Amino acid sequence: MLPTRLTWLVAETWRGQLGGLALTILVGVGACTAGMAGSSAVWAAEVPILWREGPRLRSITLEQVRTFISNGTSSNAALEKAIRRSGWSRDELRAGLSRRYDLSAATAWALLSQPAAETWLTGLTRHYRPAHGDPVSALRAAVVLATADGDISALEIMEQLPSSFVADGPTRICAPDWAMGEQLDSLLSWYVFLPACLQRRARIEALSG
Repeated sequence: MLPTRLTWLVAETWRGQLGGLALTILVGVGACTAGMAGSSAVWAAEVPILWREGPRLRSITLEQVRTFISNGTSSNAALEKAIRRSGWSRDELRAGLSRRYDLSAATAWALLSQPAAETWLTGLTRHYRPAHGDPVSALRAAVVLATADGDISALEIMEQLPSSFVADGPTRICAPDWAMGEQLDSLLSWYVFLPACLQRRARIEALSG
């Protein structure tokens, strides 16, 4: 079970479906996701997290994250440290990282293509970003590709990162009002909240539009 504050964040406040998106967006996203879905092994970074400790970089692989989500175990020292510093219990993390949220690729594309999204994504990638390339474009691409099947999870975002991302400082989570203590700036908490924030932003946008 996820804590009440996170459950509230993603509560079903709107049950309708988005409509009226431009056909060009639908076609563009469809072509993108269809083209990339078949080559996810090439596109995704097998090491989504590089954890910087002084001059050293410690790696956390997708397989290690999947194993932790599956059975709660980990033999990776960097992942264990991330778990301990997350502010969540192991079971809460497993639930949060694997939880799926309804979000279509067309909606994600439209939401993250807005000027305001640029500022939002810039803040989110200040201390967790690719070693090379534009962090905003990389995270936006990962989110859109992760929604190819009509929903999204933290694990799916990890799986679609175009390259390894380096964590080099406290990570700013997207919902600071609904976190406390170590949850506010831990990397795994950043992942737990991100898909929930995306779904909520999409619903707010739909209601205001």
